[in-house]
Amino acid sequence: VGRQHDMAVIFLSTDPANLFSEQTGILAKGPGYREDQQIKLGANYWKDWERPVHFEYVDAAGCAQVEFNAGIKVFGQYSRELKQKSLSINLRDKYGPSEICFPFFDGGVTNVFSSLVLRSSGQDNAVAHIRDAYCAMAVKGRMDLDFMDYRPVVVYVNGEYFGIYDLRDKIDEDYAANRTGSDPDAIDMIKGNSIVMSGSIDEYKSLLSWLDTHPLTVQANYDAVCAQVDIEELINYWIVESFFNNTDTGNIKFYKGRGDGSKWRWVLFDLDWALFPPTYKWNMVEEFINPKGHGVGKMFSSKLMCALMRNDTFRSRFLTAYGTHLKTTFEADRLLALYDKMIAELETEMPYHIERWGAPASVQTWKNNCAVLRRIISEKPALTRQAVIDTFTCRTSQYAAAYRMTQAEVEQYLK
Repeated sequence: VGRQHDMAVIFLSTDPANLFSEQTGILAKGPGYREDQQIKLGANYWKDWERPVHFEYVDAAGCAQVEFNAGIKVFGQYSRELKQKSLSINLRDKYGPSEICFPFFDGGVTNVFSSLVLRSSGQDNAVAHIRDAYCAMAVKGRMDLDFMDYRPVVVYVNGEYFGIYDLRDKIDEDYAANRTGSDPDAIDMIKGNSIVMSGSIDEYKSLLSWLDTHPLTVQANYDAVCAQVDIEELINYWIVESFFNNTDTGNIKFYKGRGDGSKWRWVLFDLDWALFPPTYKWNMVEEFINPKGHGVGKMFSSKLMCALMRNDTFRSRFLTAYGTHLKTTFEADRLLALYDKMIAELETEMPYHIERWGAPASVQTWKNNCAVLRRIISEKPALTRQAVIDTFTCRTSQYAAAYRMTQAEVEQYLK
C-alpha cells in the first residue's frame, strides 16, 4: 500500500455495498437516519446486521500470518455514533472456519478464537485513544481477573486506510469456555443487571434473593456464597474498577458454567471513562458498596458486594488484596513505564490516524491529552490509598458504617 507501519496490519476485504451502501451497508447512515436525534437509532450502523468479510493479519515485520473468511458487524453501544466505528469479526461455519488458532496476543490466556473485536477506543477515541487498553494491560499477568487482551493494529478496508484500532478479545460464551474449559452451550453470561447474553439468569437471581434472608455475617452463609462466587476474582474486579476510577461501572459482564464447581466470574471491559480529569479524584472505592446501587443513575445492583463486605473474612481479604496491589500492580513507576511504552507504540502512526479521522483534533492535542493522563496515573496510587482509608473509616462515606474501622486498622492492611 506504499506505507510501512510499526505495528501489525489487518486487511479487511468485502463487497463495498456490504459496508457503504445506503440500503445494505453496515457503516452507512441509511434511510432511517435522522439528524435531529442525538442517538441515531434508525441508522444502518445501529442495526444487528452482519456481512461477509475476508480477514488478513500481517505482523509488524510485514510477514503475512493468517487469513480467513468471517462475518463482520458494527460493535459497541454509543460508540456507534463515532466516525470511526468499532467492528467485530465473527468466525462461523457458513463463512469458513468456526475458530482460528493463532497467538494474536503476546502471553495471551488462549490462542483459540471464534471472534475478535477491532475497537476504536470508545469514548477515549478523540482523547488519548488508549484508556481501556491501558487499564487491561496494567493488570495483565498481575492478578486473577478476566479481561480483554490487546494489541494495537492498523486496519485497511478494501485497501483504504482506516487508522489505528485495538485488536481485542470479544466477551461471549466462547470467551468464557476458552478460559474455564466449560461447554460454550452451558454458560450463563449476564450483562448489567439482567441482560442475558447466554444461558439463563435464574441461578444468579436466586443467589441475590437468598441474600435477603441469609446474612453473610454468619460464616456458614458466607461459605455458601464462596461455593458459587469466585471471591478472589470478584475482589480483583472491584479493586481495578475503583483504582482506575471507572465512572461507568454499569458496563458489567459476568458468567458461570453450569458444571459442578463452576463459579461466577466478572470480566473487565470498557474502561473508556477511567482516569478522566474531572473524575479521577472521586472516591470510587465507596461506589460499589453503596446500597442504592452503582453506575450511571445508581441503576446497577450492589447487593452482592454490600452483603459480602459485612463478613469479617471477606473484608480482610479485600483490604489485604488492595494493599498488596497498591504496592505492586499499581506502583507508580511500574504504571508509568507501561504507559510510556504503550504510548510509544502509537506515536509514529498517530499522525496518519488523525489525518484519516480528525480525532483527536491534532497530533499536539493528542500529546497534550496523553501528558494529562500520565500526570493522573502518577497521582492515582496515593489518591486511591486515601480513598480506601476514607471509605472504611467512614470519613467521607456512611456506606461502611456497619463495619467502621479505625484509621490504624485500615492502614495496617495498606502498609
